[in-house]
Order: sequence, then structure tokens, then C-alpha cells
Amino acid sequence: MEYCLELNNGNKICVSKTAYKERSFINRDLSFHFAFNGCENFFFKKRTLAIFPDSFLTLSSGTVCAVDVNSPYPVQLMSVYFSKEFVADFKRSLLVNASKMLDNPAGLDPSEDLVINETIHPFIGDMKYNIGHLNDLVNSNSQDELLISEHLYHALLNYHSLYKKEIFQIEKNLSFLQKGTREEIYRRLNLAREYIYSNYNQSINLKDLASYSCMSVTHLIRTFKQAYDMTPHQFLMQIRLNRSRLLLRSTNYPINEVVNLIGFDSTSTFIKLFRQRYDTTPLKYRRSNSISVPA
Repeated sequence: MEYCLELNNGNKICVSKTAYKERSFINRDLSFHFAFNGCENFFFKKRTLAIFPDSFLTLSSGTVCAVDVNSPYPVQLMSVYFSKEFVADFKRSLLVNASKMLDNPAGLDPSEDLVINETIHPFIGDMKYNIGHLNDLVNSNSQDELLISEHLYHALLNYHSLYKKEIFQIEKNLSFLQKGTREEIYRRLNLAREYIYSNYNQSINLKDLASYSCMSVTHLIRTFKQAYDMTPHQFLMQIRLNRSRLLLRSTNYPINEVVNLIGFDSTSTFIKLFRQRYDTTPLKYRRSNSISVPA
């Protein structure tokens, strides 16, 4: 089942609920992609990215890719396509608003344009709150285009804030490097991050991760730690534990099955790490936070 809402300003929002999906397409407009449960896979010429409920994907205009969903239960998806005119208007407003800001925690620069980093981003904070409301509006068949467009404007603003905060952190943590070197290191580290995001449930070794990101193992470990204040292994553990909570809340899978799905080899290790991070056991967490299983 798929429903697409096309607005008079050229923006389009598509929502679907499906257990199987397979198609190829050319992304003609800037777009954001979300999976509210389960997973959606995107295949590009040289890489494969997967989005889960704690992440979202941004695609630039002209991107060629294929997507698929293969799930035992229906996966709820949303794709937002921004018209070129809407993005142009947003860019103009961004520059005007940034030049007037006195308090600028995200590091907005009035001379900078909207940058679309075609990769996976964390689905958190204001972005998650805003897109959740947008999804509710579309699913309720709302015809309030003004309100929907406001949510789309804020989706672009939320993305820009996330991007700028990340760049601000990278520039601060890698300030000892020249700007060109810093940008190249960021590009390679981002390859490593998106690989972990998409393959967290597989066996990931540092040699393969370093090769994928075009870095040596020691360089990857050192710069990843400098940039993100955690090692690649710590980031992997964070993703696995975050996604274990999603499974505990939204499925009835036994703990042993959850352990297998998130890539841990040992149930006892998983329980120990879960308790250390969240100060509770997986079973207690499930009892306190369980929601209805997708039908």
C-alpha cells in the first residue's frame, strides 16, 4: 500500500506500509527517507545503505539507486521530495535568518549555502518530532497544505542544524588539520559511520572498515576517536544497543533472537552491556516500554 500527497508548491510526500518492495529510480528532487519500523535498503553503484527507525537518508537530485524491503511484517515508510523552487526559497530564508541570529549554537554562517550530505543521519530530536507530526498529518488525509509545508520547511531546517552541528564538532575536534585535509578526513570517516549504520548486525572487522573508508586501521581508529569522541567499536556497540531497544519495544522476539538480530555472539555479553548503558535488564526494559507489535 502506498499513498502519495502532491502539494501545489511541487513538494511530494509518499507513505507506504509493505513487507515487500523492490524498485529502481532516479531521484529527481532532493529527498529525505524514513523507516518508522523495520528496514529499507538503498543500493547505489558502489555502496549499500540501510535505514532503520533511528536513522534517515538524504538523497541529492539526480541520484540513481534501487530500493528494497523484505520483511516478515509490514514496514512503515515515508519519503519526502522537495521541489527545486521550495529548496531555493528555503536557501534564501536561511541566509537572511542566519545573518540576523545573535545566538548561533549550530554554527550557522550567513555566507554558507544549504549542503546536502548524501548519507545516513541520526533520526533524533527536533527532526524526529517534526517528521512524526508530518506522518500523522499525511496518514489522517489532512488537506491543510500550509501546515504541511511548515513541517517540510522545518524538516529542511532540522537537517541543516544536524549537519552544521556535526561539522562544527568535526572542525573543533580536528582543528589541528588544514581545512582541505579536515574535509577529506570527514568524508572518509562518514563512509565508516554509514557502513556501521547499515551493517551493524554483521561481523565488522577493523581491516574491512578501514578499507571501505580508504584509511589505514590505525588512522581510522585515531581520527574516528578524535572526531566523534568514541572509537569505531564503541560506535558499533551504541548502534547495536539502540536498536536492541527498538526490537524489545516493538516485537515479541525472545532475547536470544534479539541478540542474533543485532549482531552479538553472546547473550550474556549483551545483557551485561545493556545493563551498563541503561541501568536495567532487557526483560525489565521490555515490560516497561513494550508497544503493540506491527500487524
